[in-house]
Amino acid sequence: GSWRAAATSATPRPAQTTHARALLLRPCAGLEPELDRTLASTARARRSFPMTTCFAIESTRDTAAAAIDQAVGALAREGVAASAVVTHARAANRKAAQLARALASEPRGADLVIVADSDVDLEGAPLDALVGALSHDTVGAAWAAPVEVNPTTAADRASAAVLDASLHAFPLLSALDPGGMVGKLFVIRADTLAEVGGFESLTTHLGEDMELARRLREAGLSTAMAPIVARSRAQGRSWIAVIERYARWIRVIRAQRPHLLPTYPLLLCAAPLIVALATMAALVGPAGGEVRALAAAALARGARVAVGARARALGGRKSGALALLGDVVLADALLLAAFARACFTRRTVWRGVRLLPEAGGRFTEEAR
Repeated sequence: GSWRAAATSATPRPAQTTHARALLLRPCAGLEPELDRTLASTARARRSFPMTTCFAIESTRDTAAAAIDQAVGALAREGVAASAVVTHARAANRKAAQLARALASEPRGADLVIVADSDVDLEGAPLDALVGALSHDTVGAAWAAPVEVNPTTAADRASAAVLDASLHAFPLLSALDPGGMVGKLFVIRADTLAEVGGFESLTTHLGEDMELARRLREAGLSTAMAPIVARSRAQGRSWIAVIERYARWIRVIRAQRPHLLPTYPLLLCAAPLIVALATMAALVGPAGGEVRALAAAALARGARVAVGARARALGGRKSGALALLGDVVLADALLLAAFARACFTRRTVWRGVRLLPEAGGRFTEEAR
């Protein structure tokens, strides 16, 4: 898949990045597929501004440690400043805790803070376009829509389809919900981050990116989706793993933006429900209504495929018509299963940590 995503709004003018100093933070946990590749890809991101990289890991016993050591060495050989920090981070949100400690460990400071999850492949990534989305003073943070580019299992394929062939595809969803943000690859000014409490204040929120976006809105700032995508190489997952992943996202919505929870069955994955109801009406409804019911079902299916095609085009991935039809079915089935799981189970397991929701959109680690 291409790095470039089609713009859903006016493309921001290029930022003045010549004198901006950027710090790239890459929090790591566990030996993910292709981790050596994704971490080393940092050296081949395209940029015109000075940048240092800091890899964060909770403990040297973490299975990601060897890949981090290799990445630091590989970046050094290519003349890219890089370091690693052992954070000993302990919090409900390990990622936010890791980011806070990694940022605090950098003595040189930075004008811009860029965060890239460990599964993001930065090979050829146009980071100038990411930073350029910050060029307006009213934009507090800029982020890239995530896509998954190398699915290897049926569950991976369904997950990738949610991100680039459904209404949950963020190039589409960002137009419906401009106040949202995804933290897989984003940039924020260091002073703005400090003004809204820093990463350390986000460690009790499971959705640290959504909470950060909320605080930026509260401060009178917006978030902007950059005209690029974050290319994740997540792969090799089971159905249980991907259902739980999206259920976790939905639990974050339930905890932090509960008014949006009904949009899952009513909008984001409504097509199969509409088709099922229309088909049922055709079978058991009053005589003479079959044609209208079946026409409604066909219209819903057609509209859903059109949404999938548009989302896939915006995400920069290509596929044939038959593959798209299959992916549309997989995406909606996955979202409905995740919605049901999120509604009927309170516990969230994230990176091996068991979490339970509390009031105010916060989560706490479950006592063992």
